[in-house]
Amino acid sequence: MKKRNIKDILLGAVLTVVVFSLAVPVFASTGYKDAELWYDDISVVLNGDELVLRDGQGNIVEPFIIDGTTYLPLRAISGALGLDVDWNSSTSTVILETPDFSGSTGNSGNTNTGSYIGSAKARQIALDHAGVDESDATFVRSDLDYDDGVRVYEVEFWSNGVEYDYDIDALTGDVRSFDKDIENFSIPNNSQSNGDYIGESRAKELVREKAGISGGYFADFEFEFDDGRAVYEGELRDGRTEYEFTINAVTGEFIQWSTDWDD
Repeated sequence: MKKRNIKDILLGAVLTVVVFSLAVPVFASTGYKDAELWYDDISVVLNGDELVLRDGQGNIVEPFIIDGTTYLPLRAISGALGLDVDWNSSTSTVILETPDFSGSTGNSGNTNTGSYIGSAKARQIALDHAGVDESDATFVRSDLDYDDGVRVYEVEFWSNGVEYDYDIDALTGDVRSFDKDIENFSIPNNSQSNGDYIGESRAKELVREKAGISGGYFADFEFEFDDGRAVYEGELRDGRTEYEFTINAVTGEFIQWSTDWDD
C-alpha cells in the first residue's frame, strides 16, 4: 500500500466524494489540513464493468483512503450514475442534478444549469409537435443529454405503428431535430432470444475496438428495436470523450457512430 502526503496530491486536485463511510463529517471552514493518503490499487466496478476514473482534464485519477474513508473523483462517478455535475467557483458549491431535474428548486444561478424545462414538459412538446395524444403514445425514453454542446432531452415514443424521435432544447423547449419511421409497423417485443444475437459482451468489445480504447465505461447500453431491426445502442465514455453507437444485434455491424467532446 502506498502512502503520500495530501499536500502533494490536492494541489489542483479534482473534487472528491465520500463513498465508503456512513458517518461523514461536515467541513464548514476553508484552508489546509494535514493528512495521509493511502493508495491500494483500488478499482471501481459498475454493473460488471470496471470504470476508468479521470479528472476534468482527462487524467486518470486513483482512488485513495484517508482515515478509513475511500474517496473517488466526483465527475467520473456522477457520469457513471447519470448525474450532471457542475462547479460554482463564486460560491464554492458542487452542483449535482438528476436527468429529470426541472429547475423549479435549487437554482444555482448558473446559466447552464438549474433552469431546464424537465422531461415531462419535453415529452409534451414532442407530442404536441407530432400531433399525437398522450393516451396513444408509448414512451421509450426522455433522457437529458448533450448534442453538439447543447443540453437536450432526447425523446422517443411510438404511436400507431410509427416511431418518433425528438431532440428538445433543455432550456428553451425548442425542437432541435425530429424524425419518424416505420409506418404501419407494430411495436416489437424487446425480449432477446438465445442464439440469434451477438450478445452484450461482444457488442461492448466491438464498441471499444472501434473507439480504439480498452477502458472507459458505458453510461448507457440498451437492447431494442430500431426500424424493425434488433440493435444495441448506447454511449461509451472515456474521460470527456463520448462515443454514441447503434449496432446491428445480429450482424455486429455499426448502424450509427458518433464522437463528441463533453466540455
